[in-house]
Amino acid sequence: VLFRSTSKGCEGLDVTRGSDILVEDKTDGFARAIVALLGSDELTRKMGQMARETAVRSYDWSQIAGRLASIYGQVLNDS
Repeated sequence: VLFRSTSKGCEGLDVTRGSDILVEDKTDGFARAIVALLGSDELTRKMGQMARETAVRSYDWSQIAGRLASIYGQVLNDS
């Protein structure tokens, strides 16, 4: 589960900054984010839980398969 990233690294992902991911582009900010996670079991637990919920909601195979089946259906109907 992803807790921290650069803005480029999480581009296109369905994530919420500060809730399920810490996003920092500068090295000092990135280091502070890592230290914050290492220094707080509660923050790590909370963000881990939120990140997992996001991953299941947006990227679980049951979610992906449904969207993919819909796309295939549209392609078949258009041909």
